[in-house]
Amino acid sequence: MNESTIERLNMHVAELGLPYRTTNILEKHGIIKIRDLLHSTQKDLLSIRTVGEKTLEDIFEKLERIGFYRQGADTKEKTSYAKNTT
Repeated sequence: MNESTIERLNMHVAELGLPYRTTNILEKHGIIKIRDLLHSTQKDLLSIRTVGEKTLEDIFEKLERIGFYRQGADTKEKTSYAKNTT
């Protein structure tokens, strides 16, 4: 893992630019750093009371902006993070 990836993994979720409410709810559920978020499955995130499909898509979009893509995303250089949720 290169230094840039490590830095991004150690970023606080607030640095993603998500709405304040989303950041607060993630923190309340122990998701503080990007690495915590990447270790959460879609099912985990959707089980959080105020996280729905729209919020989940917003999270994915923000993660993609810093170089983390869902498995199966069509990109040339990507760091995969999605876990199998089946």
